[in-house]
Amino acid sequence: MDASLKKFLFSRKGRIKAVIDFLKDLESGVELDAGAVATEHIKDGAITGAKIANGAVTALKIAEGGVTTVRLADGAVTKAKASLEAVDVTISGTATAGSAAISDTSAQILGVFQSAASGTAGGIAVKSLSIDTANSEVDIEVDSAPGDGNSVTYTVVLLKS
Repeated sequence: MDASLKKFLFSRKGRIKAVIDFLKDLESGVELDAGAVATEHIKDGAITGAKIANGAVTALKIAEGGVTTVRLADGAVTKAKASLEAVDVTISGTATAGSAAISDTSAQILGVFQSAASGTAGGIAVKSLSIDTANSEVDIEVDSAPGDGNSVTYTVVLLKS
């Protein structure tokens, strides 16, 4: 058995020295082994943004579902950080479907709303809404046609990938 290990195991003074050496290693930037610190041993608020090095937290290190709406502070996600795209789809006359080009076919649809109507066209419900990846467009199908000389416009909001 190694003398320093023996001293550590059988001497109080040795254990204290080992802890001090460990702390010196931490201060000098020696990295902890993977799994050395379990989540349950870290108090809430113990690690702040000022203490985390750039690039230390990556998508690979965040557990699936690890960041939830409840954990985000109000205003934490801003318009500047969320890449959104809004496109208008106009359906006219006897048509019951329409489409508009989009820049990101991997985007997620956040919502759709009827943003305009012309002539005697009123509110017409959307029957289906999808992304056509082959043609790089968003497709809308409505319950009924607006009628001759009328049109309705729907705005689709997408979260870009």
